[in-house]
Amino acid sequence: MTAEGTVVTSIPPQVKEAPCVDALPFLFAAAALVAWPATQAPALSGSPAALAAAKPCSAGYKHAVIGGAHKCLRRGQFCARARDRQYHRYGYHCHKRDSKGNYHLE
Repeated sequence: MTAEGTVVTSIPPQVKEAPCVDALPFLFAAAALVAWPATQAPALSGSPAALAAAKPCSAGYKHAVIGGAHKCLRRGQFCARARDRQYHRYGYHCHKRDSKGNYHLE
């Protein structure tokens, strides 16, 4: 009892957060450190020999990279008119149209 005559009850203990809540920033940091090397792409060698070996072409075809994709080119194949300048690098032209309006390598 106090001087005024009121009864003081015991104050409940402070409710503490779960111990794992305090560890969350450390867990996120550890997960980031573990995942970080997996996000780093291996550097490509960039040598023409390595790029040519990426997709072997049969006899009569020429390996090329058109629009970022490896292709095996040959006269008469369908081609993308928008990529004509890239075909020129490999000695082909995408100017010839058939009766249906499709372009073919020449």
